[in-house]
Amino acid sequence: MLSYLSGYPLEIVCDQLYKNTFIQRVKINPLQQDVQSNLHSDTFFPAFKFWYFPSNVIKQHGCFNYVRNSHTPSFNRMQYEFNQSIDAVLNKNKAISKDHRQGSFRISDSEILPYGFSREEIDVQANTLVIANVFGFHARGLSMMPIERISIHGSLRYDFPFVDLLRAKTTNP
Repeated sequence: MLSYLSGYPLEIVCDQLYKNTFIQRVKINPLQQDVQSNLHSDTFFPAFKFWYFPSNVIKQHGCFNYVRNSHTPSFNRMQYEFNQSIDAVLNKNKAISKDHRQGSFRISDSEILPYGFSREEIDVQANTLVIANVFGFHARGLSMMPIERISIHGSLRYDFPFVDLLRAKTTNP
């Protein structure tokens, strides 16, 4: 099913789920800066992450945030990617975080407004599976209290996107 929905070949889906699925324990403290609370895109191509939450995750606990439709390629989105890549290569230090040079581009809430986007906070009830295309802008929300969050977390993304995408196109016409 994941292969069909994502467009990724079954071999890559199985390999990625085996390598990249684990129990995640995150300690969140509102007094410490959490770089994951800054909106960001993990990749320049469609990639997916999932979190299975056995407990409620509500706004006050820093629920999942997503910018609806930001995963859709558009001229504005491609222009943003281009500008960020130039900034990362030239190391102009305009980045919000150190991982900017590695391609996880961060964007502020005010910077997404001209694109017609806005951050949405998504509360989840216990026993909820959240799946997100992490080419789109997403973040962990800000918690109002210290908490520990437990989830089963995994990701599905090409290790070598140019090679793997080409292979997928030739084997799945």
